[in-house]
Amino acid sequence: MNANLSDYIGKWIAICDDKVVSEGKEAKKVYSEAEKKCKNKRILLTKVPGKHTMIF
Repeated sequence: MNANLSDYIGKWIAICDDKVVSEGKEAKKVYSEAEKKCKNKRILLTKVPGKHTMIF
């Protein structure tokens, strides 16, 4: 997936079929919404880090 995620900084997002299908501040709600949209598909749940977050 090659996408600009700047609109989601600090939020949880659910990705299915290389698309953001749900976003929000509560991981459980985001995942639940994604399950409804992506039945029987693999869902990636992740929190988009802030602008100044270092990832090693």
